[in-house]
Amino acid sequence: MTATRSIEDLVFPSFLQNHTPVRPGLDLAQPALFDRFLRFNALFSRGLVVADSDLNNNAVFHNAAQREDGLFWPALRAGYLRRAAREDEAGNRLSQREVAEGLSKSSRWRFGLIPDGYPADLDAAVARAEQDAPPLAWTLSQVNRTFGSKILALLRSARADSSRDGSQLRIIDQIVSWVSEQLSTQAPFGAADVESRLRPREGSQDRRAWDAVWPIVLEAHAGNIPLVFGGRLEVLGVPEASDRMLPAGPESGPEESAVQAQIYAGGYAERGIELEVRRVPSQLPWFGVNIERLDELSLEQVEELREAAAPEEFLATRFRANGSGEAMAANADALRDAIAAYLDRLATAGIVLTKEAERATLRSELGGSPDTPRTETQIVAVVNLPDRVVEYAMMHSFPLPDVGPQVVGCDFTWLVDQVGRDKAREFFGGDVAMFWCYKRPDFRVIELAGNG
Repeated sequence: MTATRSIEDLVFPSFLQNHTPVRPGLDLAQPALFDRFLRFNALFSRGLVVADSDLNNNAVFHNAAQREDGLFWPALRAGYLRRAAREDEAGNRLSQREVAEGLSKSSRWRFGLIPDGYPADLDAAVARAEQDAPPLAWTLSQVNRTFGSKILALLRSARADSSRDGSQLRIIDQIVSWVSEQLSTQAPFGAADVESRLRPREGSQDRRAWDAVWPIVLEAHAGNIPLVFGGRLEVLGVPEASDRMLPAGPESGPEESAVQAQIYAGGYAERGIELEVRRVPSQLPWFGVNIERLDELSLEQVEELREAAAPEEFLATRFRANGSGEAMAANADALRDAIAAYLDRLATAGIVLTKEAERATLRSELGGSPDTPRTETQIVAVVNLPDRVVEYAMMHSFPLPDVGPQVVGCDFTWLVDQVGRDKAREFFGGDVAMFWCYKRPDFRVIELAGNG
């Protein structure tokens, strides 16, 4: 693969993080399905970025690594699976062995899940790839800033829930106080530290309350690393991954960021903000992935097909569209044209995609029915200001769930909750669980919400 893997052409799959749920049927712990996932996404990105801790301590990778004829190790050595590697405050990059040793101090039982010798094998594989393309580097202090803001924002929202009892509110207050102290002193911490320091002992009267609150901390744990890169690294998500508080739009102005923060804070209607769903007939032809053909190819061959189809305009237009709500609205037509042109070239170059005539037998099992209405859906935030009306396209979905060109300007899970799942199925022309979503996270919105 000769194309440069620039950060703007990569994606960070949030559902490959620990503690993050994935869609029913997408059991990537099955090595064969993981290989299919790599091939499939190699058609629509130039690489997947995985955090070093997840690479070390996620059963998906443990299982894939055991398959000698699988794609996991070739993907690592070729740089398609690219590491998001932590650096200490002195700028020294940690090896996978050192990451594992750090985990052993904060969570011995999670450390015990790592296969013997696996971190050393990872170090050998990534060393080869990182000679040509360095990993994406981050520091714990950078991630803590995001993690802490998300915890505070989500817990404040949970505290306003009148259904929570006194024990849960007490646990919430304890976590908020401890996290606020860590942020004020810039002390490094993670979800495992919150758990080890604050979880009530087994059998105590507060243990049930802890179990009701703890999932909020895990929810705040997901999807933080891409925020370090200021919107240059796209996130690939699925609706049920619940990476809440991960809105997109790093190129949005302060007014748009404030609008998104107000929406997440709740009561947005009282603030003069409305969500409007718009549907327009789509001119995109049906394309389905020939999974049988795709399964026969090596990762190198898939990447050759992608490059033969000249993906530059498609990747660049998708990236621009995710820059802000205004950019999403302005680039919808250009993105539709870029998608259609790229898929047509891909079908010609590799016979991997098939058009309408063969859809019944060759469509991908990962997507919805090809018989759904050919409709594009846009969710727009309409802001009624005293002197004017401002509109931000918070989501634009094209009717191609197989190939994942959807772009979303705020959290997809949250949007589905707002419109309701029944209406969401009607709006999106099928089961909402069948959508891939691309976002460019914006830390400013999370920080605004976290600061109350």
